[in-house]
Amino acid sequence: TKMRMASGHRRRSACAHLAFIGTCSLLLGVVSCLISLPNEKLSRAAVRSISRVPCAARNLRGPLESLSRRGAMRGALALAPSLLVMKNADSAEISTVTITDGLEGSRAAQRGDWVLVNYVGKVKSSGQVFDSTFGGRQFLNGGFSEYQPRLFQLNANNPQPGIVPGIYKAIEGMKVGEVRRAEITAADGYGAMAIVGPFATIPANSDLEYEIEILRLGSDLQRMMRTTSRCGQGGQAAQTSGCKDIRPEITDY
Repeated sequence: TKMRMASGHRRRSACAHLAFIGTCSLLLGVVSCLISLPNEKLSRAAVRSISRVPCAARNLRGPLESLSRRGAMRGALALAPSLLVMKNADSAEISTVTITDGLEGSRAAQRGDWVLVNYVGKVKSSGQVFDSTFGGRQFLNGGFSEYQPRLFQLNANNPQPGIVPGIYKAIEGMKVGEVRRAEITAADGYGAMAIVGPFATIPANSDLEYEIEILRLGSDLQRMMRTTSRCGQGGQAAQTSGCKDIRPEITDY
């Protein structure tokens, strides 16, 4: 009995290892197909690819079927480098400039807080926009983006799609309503990998520039989200309901 149990454990461990490798390969495959596939074929192609990934990785089939075009882009954009190039959250300093002051009475963001933000990300050397929450931009593979602020926790140890380590650093210390411009080095961006973003390709070793605005800030996610309808919720398939009506508001003191 002990021999059978040990054998079963070894099979499960091997299976988990293969699942991780398969998932990495799948994500890189999704990156390469995003530009060339029409929207209606994107999910089917991703699901076909994942059917070849062993064991537990097949559990991703459901979420992939529900990915929006933008969600798939962002997932590939962030998860490929976060899986293959584990970054040090304290790797480098970043340069920030406050463009608009925050609301009076707002506290400063700190690690562990939840934030709902708008941002525009550019390749510093060319000024090309590769990601934006503001909507109205054409994706590399066709179609146009919607206005969709991002919701995430300031926790660099839990990578979020499209959120590079430098963004966490830039947001720390910001207040609700504040707009801040941040220059982020490649070390705190996507490093030595060339990445296909939603709106442009990011060359390897590129420094980045972000303009970021905080709409909501809070340590209690449920309390904070009572004032935002469902905007930003849902992870990769994030909701856009009520987003256009959101203005900076203090919900946590």
